[in-house]
Formats: sequence, structure tokens, C-alpha cells
Amino acid sequence: MHEIELELKNTIRKLLIKQNHSRKWLADSTGIDYERVKRLLNDRSNQRLSVADADLMLTALGSDLRRALISPLLEKLRAEIDEYE
Repeated sequence: MHEIELELKNTIRKLLIKQNHSRKWLADSTGIDYERVKRLLNDRSNQRLSVADADLMLTALGSDLRRALISPLLEKLRAEIDEYE
């Protein structure tokens, strides 16, 4: 699994917990089959998270792909900069 895909899955899982929503709620809100949502967000599954599915899920959770991708990158950059200071 690619690092970006894993980061997106983790972000979606964190938002679900933070907003007290279930995977069933996410499936209903996005129109994605519940079993597919479960497989997509399961670390043990080989199911790949598509950009379209990630976008649907993040939008339902009040976020977007840009924010979900850029925030972790900025955190890593800040940590690296702090190391050199």
C-alpha cells in the first residue's frame, strides 16, 4: 500500500471517530456499498482506495483531498525543519 493511500485511510478513520460516525453512516452518506467501505478502511484488506472513493468519503466528512493530503506533508516538513534548528 502506498504511503499516501495509507495516510488517506488513516485520515478518514480519524474523522469518523472524531465526528462519532460509523462506517455504515459513511456508506449511506456516500452511496458506497457498506462492505466495500469496510474493506477499504481495513488495514488487512488488499482493497485499493481510489481517488474518487477517497474524495466521496472526505467530502461526506466535511473535508477534501487537498486538505487531507497537504496537512500530513506540512507536519512532516515542520518536523524536519525543527530537526535542523
